[in-house]
Amino acid sequence: MSHASPAADRHARVKRVFLQALEHPRGEHAAILDELCSNDPELRSVVESLLDHHHDQSLLGARALAS
Repeated sequence: MSHASPAADRHARVKRVFLQALEHPRGEHAAILDELCSNDPELRSVVESLLDHHHDQSLLGARALAS
């Protein structure tokens, strides 16, 4: 029986929380992360960074389309 490595498990959890947060408006992300990352401040920090990057890229794309 093979098990995923701790790094793979961590990556899967980051991805799951990130995608769950994206299902909600940006203004609700803090509350969602409070719930999903309550015992894991490192997870929250990683997901917040990914969300910030995602939103920055979305803004850049919208500006490019508006030009």
